[in-house]
Amino acid sequence: DLSGYTDPATTWQYLKGFFENSVSYDVVNLSIGAEASSGTTWSDLVILKENFSLNATPTGTYVVSAGNSSAPCTSSNFVNCNIISGMMVLSPYLRSQVIVAGATKDVSGTNTIATYSNQAGVMADRYLMAEGDTGYDSSSGDIEGTSFAAPRIAGAAAIVKSKFPNLSGANVAEILLLTADKDINDDGTDDFSSVSATYGRGELDLNSALSPVGNLTP
Repeated sequence: DLSGYTDPATTWQYLKGFFENSVSYDVVNLSIGAEASSGTTWSDLVILKENFSLNATPTGTYVVSAGNSSAPCTSSNFVNCNIISGMMVLSPYLRSQVIVAGATKDVSGTNTIATYSNQAGVMADRYLMAEGDTGYDSSSGDIEGTSFAAPRIAGAAAIVKSKFPNLSGANVAEILLLTADKDINDDGTDDFSSVSATYGRGELDLNSALSPVGNLTP
């Protein structure tokens, strides 16, 4: 429960031990979040980034949910974005191994980013999308969220690591990000090139991730 932690520095200190205890894990899923309040900006996190240190060196891939507030997560508007994903992206100890998980949803036969999902924004180069729907309806409606997209991506990371056990956590994360599908609406044409402020690197494509072309060098 992160409800008692209201600023990035305190939140990081709380989570730091958990990160340090997981440094030998191949894949770590973090379906957790702490929304940035109206007083927290991306610039605040950038200023604090040297404080996002660890007393150990993680080796695995870390997947963290983007959050469910429909926020743009830009440098000028970081309100309601997940400060945990921001801190992990900025941490020099974790950045190259982090994937921020956004959610997709099929709407009337067309795939798109889920309306609730926080967008890529300033974390676009580490942002990857996956299905956020569980397929389960409760009395209040669909059970869905980026917390369900994250374990799908974490599972894909575990599969890639299993097939290529020599890869580092950073290698696995980069493969998943580089092989992302940019044809979000599945009409046969990429919806963007490089990275998108909305979709980040694109949608998880495990088949492409498992079919590398060329040689991977450290």
